[in-house]
Amino acid sequence: MNLNHVEFYVSDADAFAGGLTARYGFRPVASTGDGESVRSIALRQGEITLVVTSAASAGHPVSEFVETHGDGVSSIALRVDDARGAFDRAVRRGARPIAAPAPLGDGVTAAIQGFGDVALRFVQLPADAGDNPVPWLPVVADPGGHGTGLKVLDHFAVCLPPGGVDPHVRFFERVLGFTMIFKERTVAGEQVMDSKVVQNAGGDVTLVLLEPGHTSGEPGQIDEFVKSNAGPGVQHMAFTCEDIVTTAAALQERGVEFLDPPASYYEMVGDRVPVLREHTLEELERLNILADQDHDGLLFQSFTRSTTARRTYFNEVIERAGATTFGSGNIKALYEAVELDQSRGKS
Repeated sequence: MNLNHVEFYVSDADAFAGGLTARYGFRPVASTGDGESVRSIALRQGEITLVVTSAASAGHPVSEFVETHGDGVSSIALRVDDARGAFDRAVRRGARPIAAPAPLGDGVTAAIQGFGDVALRFVQLPADAGDNPVPWLPVVADPGGHGTGLKVLDHFAVCLPPGGVDPHVRFFERVLGFTMIFKERTVAGEQVMDSKVVQNAGGDVTLVLLEPGHTSGEPGQIDEFVKSNAGPGVQHMAFTCEDIVTTAAALQERGVEFLDPPASYYEMVGDRVPVLREHTLEELERLNILADQDHDGLLFQSFTRSTTARRTYFNEVIERAGATTFGSGNIKALYEAVELDQSRGKS
């Protein structure tokens, strides 16, 4: 079981895909035709495949998802050798079925509920699919151009309501055989955030499950996401790169805006990360890049501003220089930066 692609349901597939192409350097590789009732566009960069889908009819399930949650991740597609077998096993282990096994081009697909209205979709590709993860969509001419250095989908960040993390950890362990690899409690002012990380055996599907851990005080960013999204969902996806300074600069040149770390962040980063081998402090500050380290090495990450109408979904860019965790020292800085971004959206 490995990651095949991620699908977004959006109000306008062409506009959303256009943003990913113009600002992030993804290139369209396949799509349904213009004027069809459902418009899907597949985009690729590195080993990342995204499918963006919208529907013309207000009563279509795609449109209903968007009406309820806004533009966002609707499904995580898992590539398996036997979609029917994977679906049957998952249902026997307690998963809620969403779509029974059915043909998908010359392959097979089926779906179970993941979290909220986000589905986990099993995809069995035909033997002749080669390196095409979406052979059921008509291929389009390669438009050429250069990407921005994004390589692999590192992890998903999933926001859940209070008490939601442990049941979902048990779900992924029991139903899909995932393993919990990390957990943490983060305190930022009066806000508390609990997180646990689950990962598949292949190591290419990693979900950071988040819930608010406080019992009093003002709602925080996890509460705000769940409220604005009308339930659990994917808050952000992290894309890896080899050189975050080069990639972040390229993204900014294309119009991507990044969250601002707290003003004191770069004054204090040296206390946590005394040696910055790959990049200078001046480069990190200029490009709003955060730095952290664990026992395995260094980690650099930066978070984009949300461009969705509800200010829910955004992206992360990450460079792992040996580090295997998720920026423990930066979680608080991200939390505070997102709080600031959400407060700006209300003003």
